[in-house]
Amino acid sequence: MFCLKNELSPSRRKIIWILSVLCTCWCWLGLAQTSSSSSPPEGIFQHWIHSYEEDESGFQVFRTAGYKDFPPSRGREGFKIDRNGDFIQFRIAPEDGLVSYSGEWKSPGPGRIEVVFEGAHGPLVFEIIELGKDRLKILFVASDSD
Repeated sequence: MFCLKNELSPSRRKIIWILSVLCTCWCWLGLAQTSSSSSPPEGIFQHWIHSYEEDESGFQVFRTAGYKDFPPSRGREGFKIDRNGDFIQFRIAPEDGLVSYSGEWKSPGPGRIEVVFEGAHGPLVFEIIELGKDRLKILFVASDSD
């Protein structure tokens, strides 16, 4: 019968013990980072309005609903995201009003939001590029809502 305790020197047993502790800690830290990375940043949970004047290089910029410096516009699209998983997208309706689409979001990875809508409205996937107090910059990865 093979027994490590009797065949290894005390110094080698100590090295193996240290390595096993380090591996355990490394695995635990990796799991902690994985679980926390699936939560979007806290500041995302609010009502955002598209500030299309600030869009740049394929990125879209949104401002909080309370933002006061929007120039005049015939309408602005936006969305509201809640901690409980609810997502509402606001689109410009044919009559220049707004129409809303309800869905549920999830975050499969750091800075990524995937939304599935009720009914025939297609999915929406975007990445958070930059998030400030009243400014959000995103990159749409997939959108069947146009």
